[in-house]
Amino acid sequence: MAGNVKPVVTPLKTATSSKTEDQRGVTHSLPPVKLALYEVNIRSFHPNKKFERLGLRFHGDDRGFSVGESWFGNENTNQGKPTSRIWQRYKVDLAWNKTGDLSAKDSTAEPRTESNISSGDDHWFWGMFGGDEPYEDAKMKPRGKLVLTEASEPHGGQKILRLKSHFAGENHAFRASGFMERHAGVTHVPTLDVFNELFIRVERINRYMDIMSLAYGDGFPNCEQFIKDPAGNALVLGTHVRIGFPATHLWSANQRLMWANVLRVELTPEGNFGDRLWLYSHVLGGSKEMRDDYPVSKLSEVCLKDDSQPTQVVSNPLSPNVIMWPCGKLESIEKKQGPRPLHLSAFTDVAKVRAVLNKVWQSDPLEKTSVSAWNNEQLQSNPNAGRAKDDFDVAEEKWKKANQAR
Repeated sequence: MAGNVKPVVTPLKTATSSKTEDQRGVTHSLPPVKLALYEVNIRSFHPNKKFERLGLRFHGDDRGFSVGESWFGNENTNQGKPTSRIWQRYKVDLAWNKTGDLSAKDSTAEPRTESNISSGDDHWFWGMFGGDEPYEDAKMKPRGKLVLTEASEPHGGQKILRLKSHFAGENHAFRASGFMERHAGVTHVPTLDVFNELFIRVERINRYMDIMSLAYGDGFPNCEQFIKDPAGNALVLGTHVRIGFPATHLWSANQRLMWANVLRVELTPEGNFGDRLWLYSHVLGGSKEMRDDYPVSKLSEVCLKDDSQPTQVVSNPLSPNVIMWPCGKLESIEKKQGPRPLHLSAFTDVAKVRAVLNKVWQSDPLEKTSVSAWNNEQLQSNPNAGRAKDDFDVAEEKWKKANQAR
């Protein structure tokens, strides 16, 4: 009788995370993904040849979204490379195991924050507002901050990093701004602020990387972020078309939502990006139709029902316009409902957005795509979408053409 008893078979459970030493009762013999070194870029730029009239026609960057190399120095030797009003670049080492401030130039992150040259308009009227500023003087340069808030290894098959970054700077080409900054340490020009939170989780056995990018700040001008693997392949993490104008939206260190994106990308054993990509969240802040009119304060915004048409209300000549538009709902991120990208109010509480993003991996992705398709969608999108036409708009061929991101 005993010889006829069948052994009890316990069903194997699936797991979202693979331990190096053991998963589903089997010891792994394959080497885990290498804890590699990556490079992150986040940049603010104005896509047009010149700023809008409310930007006093200072010169812009005349480009679309890009993953080209940031540079500082001699413009003649960097022809064809993108310029930015402010750019920030730093390294991310998956081998980090200690949290702390990484802002110092001699840190292993090698952070750098710079501004490409600013120039006033050469027209006699607009030119009265400013001249040139190369940002070579340390007092004129933008400031950058980078902090590693988490570096953990739940088990041998997984590595987690969390980083927070911030950059801030002023347009010192504005008349008298540089003089005031050098001699008094203050300026009458508002500060451009961008904050970013970056979460990276690497599954070393299942061979993929989860990335959450949450960007917020003034909302003006355009902004973009991408990460490069050890082989130099780029993955776009977020793009934002500006809302408002510098004269209205740059004052104070605002926390207006720009994007909230969650991606999963496959990895090779060397830690390079494969082409398979899973999209879990694609969120943008602000109205896609009324970016010129987007208010400074949430008191001037009314969120309508989904089937309502965007409108602008002038309550009286002495008060700001009230913008009324069908803002997306925060819970739509987790439920993966509505259009992609999902447009939320730019005044949505960043802490609430972060809490939702931390849970989106618990259900199926919003979309399965590829790195190349995702990159091209972001890089070839209209950098003036939702904005009024202007005489100095960047030429369409500069952002409509195929952008070789990989």
